[in-house]
Amino acid sequence: MARKSAATSLELARKAMEDIGTKVAELGRRREDRLLAGDDAATIRALDNEIEALEHAARTEADRIKLLERKAQQEEVERRVREKEGLIKRIESKLAERDAVSAELQAKVAEAEKLFRRMINLSEEVAIAWPWSLRTLGPLC
Repeated sequence: MARKSAATSLELARKAMEDIGTKVAELGRRREDRLLAGDDAATIRALDNEIEALEHAARTEADRIKLLERKAQQEEVERRVREKEGLIKRIESKLAERDAVSAELQAKVAEAEKLFRRMINLSEEVAIAWPWSLRTLGPLC
């Protein structure tokens, strides 16, 4: 079973705190009603005990919420770090691919230069081998 994230636990703790507050308010109203109805001290004490127990539960939830808020912040920082690491890895991969393409291009440019020089040499050989007249060459000169 997967562990709940701090954010999920925090949401649950806040809901529990809200429920406790509702119950304390309800018990407070019941206590007032019982006092006005003239109930004895033992009955009122039973309500007081329930209120005290809920107030203790509220303090406990408040402590839990503080701890979970810190934990949720830490988890968020860790999540951002993981995302940044993933981005760095993707960028490094793209840069490595770019470097490989660059090396391939460099080899092809070198090959293209060799072919271009060969073409020039062949043109020069043809120019030397054929008896061209200046009239025939015209604008080529």
